Amino acid sequence: MRKKNNPNANDIIRADLTKALRNCEDSAGSFYSLRTYSVAPNPCILVDGRGVLGLPLSKSEGERLIPRVSQQNPTTSQMTTQTSCSLAVEVPEIHIRNNGFEKFLKEKVIPAVCSDLGVHTWITEPLAELHTMFLCTSGSQLVPCHDPKPVPTRTFGKLLVFLPSDFAGGSLQLSRDGSKYLETTKLEANSAISTSVLAWFNGVSVKSLPVLTGYRLVLSYHLIQTSPTAILPGLDVQAEGVEGVRQVLLRWMQKKKGNDANTIAEVLYYIWDEDPRLTAQLAPLASELGITLYRAEVEMYRFGSVTEPGDYQARRTDVRRRGDYGNGDEGQNDDVEFDEVHAEEFRIQKLTSLNGEIVKGFKEIPFEESMFIPMDFKDELDKPDKREYGGIWQTAKTLVLSRCIGNLAFPRPRRYQDHHSFHFRKSSEDRNFF
Repeated sequence: MRKKNNPNANDIIRADLTKALRNCEDSAGSFYSLRTYSVAPNPCILVDGRGVLGLPLSKSEGERLIPRVSQQNPTTSQMTTQTSCSLAVEVPEIHIRNNGFEKFLKEKVIPAVCSDLGVHTWITEPLAELHTMFLCTSGSQLVPCHDPKPVPTRTFGKLLVFLPSDFAGGSLQLSRDGSKYLETTKLEANSAISTSVLAWFNGVSVKSLPVLTGYRLVLSYHLIQTSPTAILPGLDVQAEGVEGVRQVLLRWMQKKKGNDANTIAEVLYYIWDEDPRLTAQLAPLASELGITLYRAEVEMYRFGSVTEPGDYQARRTDVRRRGDYGNGDEGQNDDVEFDEVHAEEFRIQKLTSLNGEIVKGFKEIPFEESMFIPMDFKDELDKPDKREYGGIWQTAKTLVLSRCIGNLAFPRPRRYQDHHSFHFRKSSEDRNFF
């Protein structure tokens, strides 16, 4: 039985980085979500005094609606009858008559945009609350993102639903802290026969460009968290997740320069589910700190003494008797358990950049168990990919964090420098245990 040692500096870094990465994963997401649906239910909008709106919204329908809404008070300081053709109808005067549209929002739209934003629906229990319908015509620059009216408690963002209506122009420009930027130039594509949704967090800067031609019909919703106990999602939560990773990475780099340098791993392998939202959060940070990120497929091999089940010998004899006429030895070792693990090996099978380009020369490169995160990674591995008597192979996908910048000089563990591993012996006598 291997004696359990007290955590060293490397173990502390691994444990802290695991916690920070998982926190970052929990909040990883974009500051916006943009999706288009070619098939969506008609909301059957009833406007008081004007009846049900026909969709896709035609020119005649838009003109029919304008006299009714032209007397509404402007919703932003930019909107006046002289400079804008955008018009608004608030909830008391509009009604969604098709319950199927509400179901579409609840079961399809909200889960999708929340996934993009990194918001966990089972925690926040979000809902979309309609507050205004906007009709945008030629020359309009109105976008309902700076509504001066008080928003409901626990509102964390805005959701716009662009209903089928033929228009051109009217792009929206979204930015987060002036550094990340999106322009919705594709909103007008197939706008007459599709429904698009755009969502963003509170605090995102939004600007609207003028609609050039046609009519754009938009339903504006508040995104509200109904859970009374969950932390309100938003830009600050995402920033805290990234900052937590930053602090641990800085300590990792500092330790590598200090007295513990020889005990600190140069490269770390984080077992993950390949969530692109996490790499989107980490890539700018890694670049800033001089850390390179890769994707790697790694393999673990374990070899040891085993405990055979009671009927194992009889089953092995039966396999030999059947020979080529049977099913071979497939599955016969599945219930053979390790009595004691004598050796373990870890090797890179495939190394790529974040965009999928293969990094040549890094197949079969060994590395130490102390480079894995989380520290209890074996509990997270799937069932063995392959089994032999006394040996199992398992593979995992990892996010690689490397301080070896420029030359890709992944360090080789000392114990592998002078001999070849039994893992890769290919002779029949080495692999035939029967």
